[in-house]
Amino acid sequence: MGQVVDEYAERDVVIVTFEHLIVIGMYIRPTATTEFAIETILHALERAGGRKPILLGGDFNCRKDKPDRKAVTVFETLEEEGFSLVNEGTIPTYVAHNGSSVIDLVFYRGKEIRISRQDHLWTPIRKHIPIQTGFTLKGRKTTVNEQQAAPRHIDPTLLSGLLDEAAITQHLTEGNTDSALSLLETALLNSTLKTKAKSKSKPWFDEECYILRKETLGELHRWRELKSDINLARYTRKRREYQNLQNKKRTQFAEKKELELIADAEAAPYRILQPRRAKVHPQIPMSVWEDHFSAIYQRTQMSSRQPTTASNEGTTQLTTEEVWAAFQRCKRNKAPGPDHLTNEILQESLPATIVIWTSLFNECFRQGKIPDRWR
Repeated sequence: MGQVVDEYAERDVVIVTFEHLIVIGMYIRPTATTEFAIETILHALERAGGRKPILLGGDFNCRKDKPDRKAVTVFETLEEEGFSLVNEGTIPTYVAHNGSSVIDLVFYRGKEIRISRQDHLWTPIRKHIPIQTGFTLKGRKTTVNEQQAAPRHIDPTLLSGLLDEAAITQHLTEGNTDSALSLLETALLNSTLKTKAKSKSKPWFDEECYILRKETLGELHRWRELKSDINLARYTRKRREYQNLQNKKRTQFAEKKELELIADAEAAPYRILQPRRAKVHPQIPMSVWEDHFSAIYQRTQMSSRQPTTASNEGTTQLTTEEVWAAFQRCKRNKAPGPDHLTNEILQESLPATIVIWTSLFNECFRQGKIPDRWR
């Protein structure tokens, strides 16, 4: 999780922000209304922000085993905010003389969180059964901003000002490929055009839903500031209108997909009975297979026998046309490697960097090794 970055506490809410995670502890009183419970949750999420994965836990006084209107509304709100429930609805977390219930809940949001286990520490003394939830964080990198998509385009004017060709050529002349590659990568990264990642919402969540959601949150904030019954009634009406719109859009989208399936079935009623076509042609001659595997095994044996310290002075030099064609064959819309350089950046920067790349590759051939940054 990293070191503690910030701590925030108010009545019934505690927020602890770590370097890679946010933990929210919350208590919703049994007498709290549905609107107040929703307001407490949304206010805590707004205070926490949305840049890091979140663990949300506490006594919500909303039964998962026998949900009422308040519990259903709370669970739907958290689901809309992207949270998933960890608890099993059959294991009680509160035991008293008059029965048991599942009200102490744990939610999480973020693909980086992996829930490994959840244990209930049974004790005869306490009514609330302590819950121990184990989790791991995966794929977190402090050097990458999650709200930024991988850069795909470059500013040629900015690149021409940042690219120090003389210094790179000097490093290559001295045989220092690592320093030359470092200067080249730095110039490329600093001249990229930053773009925000596109938010992935549900397919039926259109502009009308977004506008009404924004209006609902506005009424919520106004009621929280003024604490008047009029604002509470406005927020309640707006919230109910927003929920009805969501149900309507969800139903319309399902009906649209159903009609599309019916139209496809009517157009080709026997498609489901047709056998699937093989991705590989079944009648490939055996000679083709022999040539294919022979080429693979011969290439592997030749590369394994070649000593790493052998002299490559007699190797044919690469031309700029060959390097250009190799870069153009790289597939687009692929995730970058550790250097954060996408194939689109490499391709768009070729007019200014093709000579440098050619010299770098030829120097690698001459030395018989590649830079350490590529290992």
